[in-house]
Amino acid sequence: MTTQSASRAISLGYLKTIGIVNNQPIGRGFANPIDVAFHPDGRIFVLNRGAPTFARIGVINMDEEYLFEFGKHGDTDGQFKLPAGLAMDSDTNLYVTDEFHNRVVV
Repeated sequence: MTTQSASRAISLGYLKTIGIVNNQPIGRGFANPIDVAFHPDGRIFVLNRGAPTFARIGVINMDEEYLFEFGKHGDTDGQFKLPAGLAMDSDTNLYVTDEFHNRVVV
């Protein structure tokens, strides 16, 4: 049996850089951004792991406008200790994996 595979070249080019550095627990900007999720309306959710004592999700648009942020470091519901990834489902529910707590926060 012989199989054939098609291949094609893809050229990737630079589009733009989004964001500014902010190593503070609150405020506009990123602090060690490790994952993103895209909302159908164009908003971008950025998971910032930052310093060991804080974690947050910043929300921006493609025009780099800071919209809001949520989430914080901790052990209770809705808080993160070591967030590692983001995903958004078709109903726009946002899922955050937390490596420390071995859980997924919705």
